[in-house]
Amino acid sequence: MPDSDPVSALADPDQWSWAAPALASIAQRGDRDALAALVAAYGQRTEASRQPLLDAIESLNGVPAVVELARSKEAGDRRLAARLTHLLPASAHVPVLEQLVTDPDREVAAEARAALRTQPRDAHWREVVRHLAQSGDAELATEAQAWQREG
Repeated sequence: MPDSDPVSALADPDQWSWAAPALASIAQRGDRDALAALVAAYGQRTEASRQPLLDAIESLNGVPAVVELARSKEAGDRRLAARLTHLLPASAHVPVLEQLVTDPDREVAAEARAALRTQPRDAHWREVVRHLAQSGDAELATEAQAWQREG
């Protein structure tokens, strides 16, 4: 272990196999900073497997943390919530994403739209997308209509 600080080690994809689980073992469940560090590492360009990062995000309760982060007044927290839903798709995310796709912060809304497209396409997803396809926001309506055509 060249760098014993797991957060710093996340900068090097070759260290993810030990750094991600180490961070998950010392951070509190739902820890915003730990989740943000793991999501940032996931965004690096690399051929390395990202599975240790996803496993650590899951063990830090990344899916349940989405609801709280999405309610934050801070755009960075809402963006993190949207990114987590993109990385760990789940039907439970659809109600949160339905709100975030119209977030006043354009980056949050863009990430939420990208994430909504990747969620399981169950009956609730289809109903939400049907509603969004009739949105007064022409850009959102066009995206939702494209998702409907995808199936």
